[in-house]
Amino acid sequence: VEIVRSDLGRPFLESNAKVAPLGKFRHPSLSPDNGTLYVDGPTEIGQHAIYVATRPDPFKEWSTPRILDRLQSNSTKKGNVTPRISPDGRLLYFASDREGSAGGFDIWVTSVSSSSPADNPSPAADPE
Repeated sequence: VEIVRSDLGRPFLESNAKVAPLGKFRHPSLSPDNGTLYVDGPTEIGQHAIYVATRPDPFKEWSTPRILDRLQSNSTKKGNVTPRISPDGRLLYFASDREGSAGGFDIWVTSVSSSSPADNPSPAADPE
């Protein structure tokens, strides 16, 4: 499996690790410790969601990706897409059309840790 960074266009992880059927997942974002992989993919109701897969070390297989349920919102039409983990691994950014958005897809952010995998997302600050 070769996962390519979309911003640089070159591999940042090469291994024989498996992440379920990769065809349905997109926009990978790997944690700084290489132990957590965030992707987006379809849900059973036709929306998109952020999924997470983990592995104990770089030579082990990935767990089956699971939806970050705490990020799901009943107010979204299309869902949550394009996850990006911060360089320190503490914040997860993603796009969503959930209630509270300025319109269309906006950037949201939530803190992530082993004790709180993703909770209470808020709109990301305007860079102006």
